[in-house]
Amino acid sequence: MKKLSVLLISCILITACKNSYVSPIKFNNHGSTYDLAVEGGITTFQTSQQIRLSKPGLLPDGKTSPVSNALVSVNDGTDEIPFKETQTPGLYAGTIINNTNYDGVYTLHITYNKEEYTAADILSVVTPSIQLNNLPFSARAISADQVQLKIPKHLFGAPTAARWIVIYDKSSIINLLNSFTVPYIYTHQLGAPNSLYSSTQEFREPILSLRDSITVYKFSLSESYSQYLYTLFQETDWKNIFSTNPSGIYGNISGTGQGYFYCTDYEMKKFAVKDLIK
Repeated sequence: MKKLSVLLISCILITACKNSYVSPIKFNNHGSTYDLAVEGGITTFQTSQQIRLSKPGLLPDGKTSPVSNALVSVNDGTDEIPFKETQTPGLYAGTIINNTNYDGVYTLHITYNKEEYTAADILSVVTPSIQLNNLPFSARAISADQVQLKIPKHLFGAPTAARWIVIYDKSSIINLLNSFTVPYIYTHQLGAPNSLYSSTQEFREPILSLRDSITVYKFSLSESYSQYLYTLFQETDWKNIFSTNPSGIYGNISGTGQGYFYCTDYEMKKFAVKDLIK
């Protein structure tokens, strides 16, 4: 009887051990395999254009590496313009004289590692024009001769989607655009993605003198590019504990390409700081 009890207890312990076993964690491969990431596009701001190519960083550290020795060109609707790699690895530059083909299509062609990639976008004109009553930031007087700006990264429910740059110091707009790290303001036609975003919004709040002036740039976005950015920000800027599962973010690069090749018009206006609080 005693031997039987010991046997039963042993069986229970063995069974319990089997039921509580946790299999080793398996990391699934990335849902999609990307061989090339594209940044940049065509702008009416200048005829000199830049495209940056890299190998996407799909590992946890997110590191990317430049892509050299690719064949890159852009068709402006009439001609195929070659882009040459600059002294910066992975950065390709070309001159698009016909950079004001409004409502026209610009097409990017890339050949790399015997693979071909294409992308296309439409050049939309900036609308509405920049005015004091539609600037994407606010201003308030904080003393007799000082004004504080409140510049958000995102604004929602705008008449048209656009990107803005506000220059209030000695920053060079050309250096900013060429750096691929522009502190844009994004205006979206759609509403805020979640109710919590208003409390986690990013702002810049520079303090300026009444004697200062600022320069405002507005850049147009095609409908498809604005939709891409809105989806992208749902997985980056607007992520929170109530967010849904990550969705696929698809740009306009064909095949195993990642990113977005865009076309953008621009407008620029200067304002005296004192006029911002009238």
